[in-house]
Amino acid sequence: MGEESLGVRGGHWTEARCDGAAVQLLATEPTTARILLRADGGEPLLLENAVGRGKIRLVTVRYGLTGSSIGEGSAYLPALLDALRSWLAPVFPVRVQTAEGPEPQIALNRLAAGWLGILGNH
Repeated sequence: MGEESLGVRGGHWTEARCDGAAVQLLATEPTTARILLRADGGEPLLLENAVGRGKIRLVTVRYGLTGSSIGEGSAYLPALLDALRSWLAPVFPVRVQTAEGPEPQIALNRLAAGWLGILGNH
């Protein structure tokens, strides 16, 4: 998938702050994409670009590729997760509620003979 589909120009990894935590993100300059979520300094974190009859969303944060432990530098994740949940809510057919604690992660995969649902709680 090229920069044209993503609606951005970009190239190098850079440091930014998200909710005060240091993160690495891909420096991007929107061409046709619109910015949905920004880092503390205004750098794009989540962008959306219209392609044909659909949309592509790009998350610029480099998470899990730096060798850092989960939890280190991940203070931005709740804000990103909230943005993604609100975007998916109208079209995602499943919601799981717990009696207490956070909602589990949900993945759905279409199979030839139905659906496979995966719940993760970690």
